[in-house]
Amino acid sequence: MKLKVIEAIELKPITLPHWGVKLSIVDPYLQVNVDDVQIAQTTSKTKTFTPIWNEEFEKEVENGQMLGITVFHNAIVPPDPFIANSNVSFEDIINSGKSDIWVGCNLSESHFDFGRLN
Repeated sequence: MKLKVIEAIELKPITLPHWGVKLSIVDPYLQVNVDDVQIAQTTSKTKTFTPIWNEEFEKEVENGQMLGITVFHNAIVPPDPFIANSNVSFEDIINSGKSDIWVGCNLSESHFDFGRLN
């Protein structure tokens, strides 16, 4: 599989779960999973809700069903807070007939729009 992570737009401020502090800016990075196995991670971009990565990954994938994308804030003190995620099936990607797609992101277990990934 060849994957190019281009950018994210419309990411939203997050509230740190243990501190109750709302971050006014984030240092986002993205993890890519296939069927819950991490296969790639982008670099962190500093102080932005519209990161541009333009990073390419190539991995051998056999019988993969689901592509998972998770955005985290690169925190000074771990663990890195979750920002948003999305899952898209390989079948949906193939059936779209496109090689360049945007994926909507949601905050964990909610239906609020928290940005889009290309």
